[in-house]
Amino acid sequence: MNRFSILCCVMLACTAFSSLAAVPELDLSVRINPDINEFSAEAELKLEAIEKYVFGLAPGLALDSAEADEVAVLARNIGSANQPRFELTLPKQFSAHKLRIRYHGRLVKLNPEEHRDTLAPLPPMVSKEGSYLPAGRGWYPEPGAFFSYKLAVQTPAGQIAVAPGTPSREALKGDSRTALFTMDHPVEGIDLMIGPYVLKERVISTDTAPIALRTYFHPDIAELADGYLDASKNYLQRYASQIGAYPYSHFSIVSSPLPTGLGMQSLTYLGRDVLKLPFIKATSLGHEVLHNWWGNGVFVDLVDGNWSEGLTTFMADYAFKEDAGPEAAKEMRYGWLRDRQAIPPGEERPLSAFQSRHHVASANVGYGKAAMLFLALRDRIGRESFYAALRQFWLQHRFKAAGFKDLRQAFEKSSGKDLSDFFAQWLEQIGASMYSLDSAFFDGKALHLAIGQTLPENKARLPVRVYSAKSHEDFFLDLSGQVFKTSLTPEAEPLSLSIDPEVTVWRALAPEESPPILRDVVASRHLALLALNDKLATAALSFTKAFAEGEVEKVSEQQATQDKFVIVLGEPQEVDAWLSRSKLPPRPAVVSGGDIQVWMVNHPSRHVLAVSVHDQDEKARSSLEAAGKRLPHLARYSWLTFEQGQTRLRGTWPTEPPRYLIKR
Repeated sequence: MNRFSILCCVMLACTAFSSLAAVPELDLSVRINPDINEFSAEAELKLEAIEKYVFGLAPGLALDSAEADEVAVLARNIGSANQPRFELTLPKQFSAHKLRIRYHGRLVKLNPEEHRDTLAPLPPMVSKEGSYLPAGRGWYPEPGAFFSYKLAVQTPAGQIAVAPGTPSREALKGDSRTALFTMDHPVEGIDLMIGPYVLKERVISTDTAPIALRTYFHPDIAELADGYLDASKNYLQRYASQIGAYPYSHFSIVSSPLPTGLGMQSLTYLGRDVLKLPFIKATSLGHEVLHNWWGNGVFVDLVDGNWSEGLTTFMADYAFKEDAGPEAAKEMRYGWLRDRQAIPPGEERPLSAFQSRHHVASANVGYGKAAMLFLALRDRIGRESFYAALRQFWLQHRFKAAGFKDLRQAFEKSSGKDLSDFFAQWLEQIGASMYSLDSAFFDGKALHLAIGQTLPENKARLPVRVYSAKSHEDFFLDLSGQVFKTSLTPEAEPLSLSIDPEVTVWRALAPEESPPILRDVVASRHLALLALNDKLATAALSFTKAFAEGEVEKVSEQQATQDKFVIVLGEPQEVDAWLSRSKLPPRPAVVSGGDIQVWMVNHPSRHVLAVSVHDQDEKARSSLEAAGKRLPHLARYSWLTFEQGQTRLRGTWPTEPPRYLIKR
């Protein structure tokens, strides 16, 4: 995820940027001591002529003075005590202004346990273990547009600062350290990270210019640096060959005390515990590296939606699955469709409305559906035209804002095809068609089909697989309308057929294809909680609130039979007895071992999450709390077992794609 998709301010920035003849400049000097929470700063801004300049400061910061063109000016506070906001009236006789603003104060204490939800906007925060000052959160006065900057940061000697841009100078003098970062390319904000880091650097050669790779890791994970530097080199080379030269002179990986996964210009900020996971180098890291091209290299004009996350997911996460093989890629496509099934009714929005990820529904549309758009587009125009369009799009819009319209034009120019209807359907249509075989008849020579769909206006290139006694044949139908009729001539006598067996079409899954998964309850608007054991009631509520996106309500056993989305928690024998009384399927044999078992009851009409906890002591409660925090990241599974809060086993109930018999 790139940083500005969280801030959701790029449209405002684009408007301001396009109205200025020159890019504003910010020269910022910061002194920060996380050990005792002291912060002071001086900001110098160069702007074109404006009558008034308005800026905000984070809560806890106080304005010391303001100057405009070397003359002190009155800063009128137009905000509140919790949200300080100031207005400066500027001299009219100048065609450009140089402002100088001084301020100081204390920032919020960073506590990882209080900031688990890193999708929400975070305030500037400090601690000895790591400080994070996010862009656009009031720790510097905003120029109000894309801007370039120089940032000087003074910290205690044991604290190392890192920010997007080129680290052009670093000096250690006595008990303090000073670092200077320069960003000549236009950006929309500055993120600053500080921590007790161990720095490791490696310089790699490229066809254009050398790139300095750096890791800023906490001491306990410093030994991971070489593996991350190797992986970063591979990703930079991969995307440079596909798109164009890497646009910065540095790339850094910075460890965070928070469970972050953020991509910024020239760096990524990943949680310390996240970096320890062995699969991150092969998955999330590549996604964040690619954001240096999409999102932080070409900025997103949100006028018709955020294209960056979908394109990055397609070229990183999904591409890695394609590298692993057809089954791995199919599993990811199926996961996107299964996640769509879990969106509560009425909450799905068109792709054109997606700006940033803030819950399951938005993530599924902005990442999964958007990635499927690019998959369908690649299949439609061919790989050569697809990647040629992306290279041209990069050259044309590098360090500029672009939208889906600009992408469409690039793909149209490369392929020579009119793609207006294609993009209109993907961007504006809500929901997904469910396909059905209305009739299939073989007359000895031709196979006559009638295929229905639930969205009559939908158009799709629909794969159909026809099975004979010894093999199968694949056909592709350009389907439209509520009922589509066609005739096929298979080489062998057909016996049965399936629709989209490889799951390559954005569609609603048939009931046989969508067994229950944890996301069904994670994303529900209202979740009923039935604690079968009073001693576990408090822990059960904490466990549920750790993963539930909707409202959680404790209910009685009688009430639980009336709710559609229910979580039932208790000791093993209590849960098993309740399932029996409720006439629900018993505990599956595969769900065993560990101290906690979690599974979706495999029932066609009820959404029940069963949680079996073996003990009631403090250790069990701690394990339950840890498991609850992990559940949102494991929501694509049907069942899980945990041991002391760590995932032990996981799995999904088997699917049965429908296969239709052919009449004669």
